[in-house]
Amino acid sequence: MTNESETLKGIVRNGVIEFEAPYPLPDGTEIEFVVTRHVFTPDERAEFEQLEQLGIEAFQHILDLEREEMNAHR
Repeated sequence: MTNESETLKGIVRNGVIEFEAPYPLPDGTEIEFVVTRHVFTPDERAEFEQLEQLGIEAFQHILDLEREEMNAHR
């Protein structure tokens, strides 16, 4: 018996792995999954946190505008 390996790329949605393209695997095929995670550098983490805060502030601004509009129509 020989061991051949191929790399298949996919994403997990609702707990199910969905491959980028259909790939027929015969019954009995052994598979091994290696999960790749991105580790953020301190600079990347700081940038992400800044963007997240901007998003929170933007959403709060939208809520404030909607509240003002509702109050203006009363």
